[in-house]
Amino acid sequence: DVLRDGVRLGEECATVTSTDGVWRMDGLRSTRARTDRYVLELNIDTRQPRRLWLQQVGGATVSATVTDGWLMVETGDTTRRVAYAPGTLLDFPSPLATVWALKLLLPRMAVESDTAVRAIRFDTNLRPQVELLSVRRHADSKGRVRMSIESRGRPAPDALWLKDGALVGARQWPRGRAGFQLSWR
Repeated sequence: DVLRDGVRLGEECATVTSTDGVWRMDGLRSTRARTDRYVLELNIDTRQPRRLWLQQVGGATVSATVTDGWLMVETGDTTRRVAYAPGTLLDFPSPLATVWALKLLLPRMAVESDTAVRAIRFDTNLRPQVELLSVRRHADSKGRVRMSIESRGRPAPDALWLKDGALVGARQWPRGRAGFQLSWR
């Protein structure tokens, strides 16, 4: 469920498959405002992204492919090159897809310390922006791990809760703490 200040807005679901050395997540988020579809593909051996496809139903579509140190981002007739390095997080408005990178970081993270993570973030209009994120692993509680994500481009930190490597909850403040809160459960 996707909630806004505790009221159900819609839902997000994803299917994960693994074939021929590629891990693939097909997702759909549907709210009252719009429906988004996404596909994220990772190379299983390198654990690095190969391709990302995002679509706002009735709106923009973006395709991004990692090639020779670049993320080639195609939107309609426009192609943009964004520098890419291994370990870069492809971040877009879905905590389900963000979890894969955090799971890779988790074993190396000390509790209550910050880890810098380079990210290419796709905003709600699907424009790519390079940011430096600060990811913090908080003390484990009841078998759950809480992670917070902060950056200059975010009005308030995002929070994700994982249990046994799976997302069990998430919270975002798209307009800052004074605005509304989105949560996933």
